[in-house]
Amino acid sequence: MYTISKLLFANATFYHVRRNIKSALYITGEKAQHMFVAVHPEIDCSKIFREDELSLNLQKRGININLEKLKKRFFFFKTVEEKKIILEETRDELNTLYNNLTKNPTNTDKINQLKLHKFVVKEELKSLKEFLTGLQENVMLSILNLPNDLHESTPETDEVHYQYLEKPNYMSQNHIDIAIKLDLIKLVEGWGCFFKSEASRFESAISNYFVHRLIDAQFIPFQNADFTRSVIVEGCGTNVIGNNEILTIHELNKKNEVVQELCRLHLTGSASTYAFMAYFAKHVVPYSIFPLKYFCYGRSYNGNIRTNDNLFNLNQESVLNVFLAIVEDDAWQEFQNLTQLIIELYDSLGWHYRLVYLQPDKLKKNESLRLSIQMFSTSSQEYVEVGYVSYYGKYISERLLFSCSNKTETLYPKIISGNILNVPKLLGCILENDQTPDKKLLNKLLCQYLP
Repeated sequence: MYTISKLLFANATFYHVRRNIKSALYITGEKAQHMFVAVHPEIDCSKIFREDELSLNLQKRGININLEKLKKRFFFFKTVEEKKIILEETRDELNTLYNNLTKNPTNTDKINQLKLHKFVVKEELKSLKEFLTGLQENVMLSILNLPNDLHESTPETDEVHYQYLEKPNYMSQNHIDIAIKLDLIKLVEGWGCFFKSEASRFESAISNYFVHRLIDAQFIPFQNADFTRSVIVEGCGTNVIGNNEILTIHELNKKNEVVQELCRLHLTGSASTYAFMAYFAKHVVPYSIFPLKYFCYGRSYNGNIRTNDNLFNLNQESVLNVFLAIVEDDAWQEFQNLTQLIIELYDSLGWHYRLVYLQPDKLKKNESLRLSIQMFSTSSQEYVEVGYVSYYGKYISERLLFSCSNKTETLYPKIISGNILNVPKLLGCILENDQTPDKKLLNKLLCQYLP
């Protein structure tokens, strides 16, 4: 069965909110004094000085950012910060002079002059700090909002890395029409669907197949929470303000007032990179246990822009998410090893699919490279992504302070993560690709993994 819990929706309201705050990840000034600050992200300011490299990255991704303006703001911020330091030193010197003079108060004119000077410096420092807080937030958030560096293997245009069998050359019915005719699913308008009979057995078999094969490949099963705080979502590179792809819980107190805006909960699902990073944020993991290789089979949730009228566009999906963290220089080798494992998994299923390296403008801001697992929809005559693996490098670990120590320095792991299996999308493609009259979903291989 495949459904969103009614109990969950009965006790929480999900909505897309545009807030007056700028960031849950980077909190400065007065806000930091009145609330708990979860992390202080490691910010790589040197990015803006690698102007040619960054400019090319933005151009390839189709992102419009005025780098010259950003650099000017950064240098202005540093100038103001230096002035603040000078004022603080001046304040300390005046305090010392004033304290020494008041021990023997013979020169009242000098004391009054120092007192006035102290007052002027104090007021100027107070005003400067207020101005600097807003300036710092503006500059640092702009730098935090810069995209991840592109991996050298990211192609200029979509590049097919591997293909199994030939693309089907026929037109079929839509998978929903097929599934309803065979009584395989029940759509519940607005929030999801149920898998029935053979489709339910297919979900059990395909999930067991992937789980067993990953365990054989030395991956460790992991169980995460379904909910993630704003700071984690933003730390992973996803904007939580006005983002239609993120489900946000509207929490109210007894007075029917909205709870702290910087402390939202988001329904992301247990099988997501967000959920893994909620566990590892601010963790220092022993160097000796790397590389970390985990997976979670569970739910993934998407925002209400989904129509829920077909298996390719559901709010809730059953997925298998893998999570790797590597501190050595062999992260790319681990990515290739995972790619080879995906090839073995999908080849054995016996349906046509392909692996595609996506071009830069199709990548998310946090992705350095994305390998898309695609199957062909014979009704729409288009490829559908039934899984993916993303190479994030240190982008996420630096922002959320996931690190390890090798006794001489602090290292930030390189992260590889993604949903290598999306059950509803895979089922939809298989229903359309299968040309046998009974649309049999379970082949000999999958029958071996039925509970």
